Amino acid sequence: LLFGIEMLPRVGIFVTEWSADVIIPLFRQVGFTVTALWSRTSQIANKIADNFNIPYCTSKLDELLLRKDVDLVFINCPPFLHAEIAVKALGIGKHVVCQLPAGLTIEDTEKMINAARYYPSLLSLIQHEARFLPAYTKMKELIMSGYCGQLLLCDIRIHTGSLVTSHYNWLCNTKMGGGSLNLIGSSVIDLISFLTESKATKVLGYFHTFLEHQGNIQGFRAITSDDFCTFQMLLDSGLRVHVTINTMLYGSCYQELIVIGEKRRLIIRNDDLFGIKCESGKEETIYSSQQHQNENGSYSSSHDRRSFHLTAGYEFVRALKNAFETCKDNINGLVNYNCITRAATFEDGHYVRAVIDAIRESNITREWNCVKFNVPQGDCELNP
Repeated sequence: LLFGIEMLPRVGIFVTEWSADVIIPLFRQVGFTVTALWSRTSQIANKIADNFNIPYCTSKLDELLLRKDVDLVFINCPPFLHAEIAVKALGIGKHVVCQLPAGLTIEDTEKMINAARYYPSLLSLIQHEARFLPAYTKMKELIMSGYCGQLLLCDIRIHTGSLVTSHYNWLCNTKMGGGSLNLIGSSVIDLISFLTESKATKVLGYFHTFLEHQGNIQGFRAITSDDFCTFQMLLDSGLRVHVTINTMLYGSCYQELIVIGEKRRLIIRNDDLFGIKCESGKEETIYSSQQHQNENGSYSSSHDRRSFHLTAGYEFVRALKNAFETCKDNINGLVNYNCITRAATFEDGHYVRAVIDAIRESNITREWNCVKFNVPQGDCELNP
């Protein structure tokens, strides 16, 4: 399929009941048409379809993938299904955008990379949407320009509410993709790689489940997904990174990223960016989310994790729209990749999976572990 300058791909969404309220309005607000959806049961799929007036719904993966009125597949379902859906969708000829994490095993991500390489004209992205937030984009520009000088240390702290729902599901099980390391840690690992253009070589990590029962999750069905994790990374550039993620702070969210260099410091608190000169120690505002509200209808940015994802998700989907609307078939094929150079690829997802696996091993050995990251043989570029 070739899309004209005024035509966007029709979207099929693999979605959960609690994420549908966010994902579907985001795509529609930007201008995409959602023609079909999948959810884990027919009852849930029908409920979501009725709520959002979506013409087709199903609880069978292949039925959605085979529909001719679906050109782009957005995967926002349990992580143990990500690789299967992505590989099948690319094989059928659909563009693919996959929610983090890319897969539950390194083998999953390798399959996804191979599929993306075999169908290079199709879009294959991981939705690490924080890359599109203005504060992080500006921080990257400043780091690359030498604003901080030689980078010495990066310290990240995230405190937020529980990631599990009131009833037992995959979010309660680490092996099925739940937990703070899988769901938030993967985003942090990718973000550090994006900001610094460096990769982790060694890691030291610890994670734990403090609250094994909450809400209606009682008795023999205990929560095994971690609600706390902390890890350190040594990057190939020499930068050291320390991360703490706590998901037991009910009712509020606070996140802070500090980059310390020889010349200056950069700090992101929630969605705002600040700079500090070493000589004066005075903090200056570089970017304020409250002063730069998006004129095109972006969600306002208040200090809670839901708003963070709404704002970041909007910027990501808007860039996705621009990639299709501004494409020139005789030059870039189906997509204008210049609009989405910040987006994470399946190769980035493969790297994140390798780091998470190394952290998990470190949690057992209590020692620094090397990150075993080998990209499958062959070229793997976002823009073929």
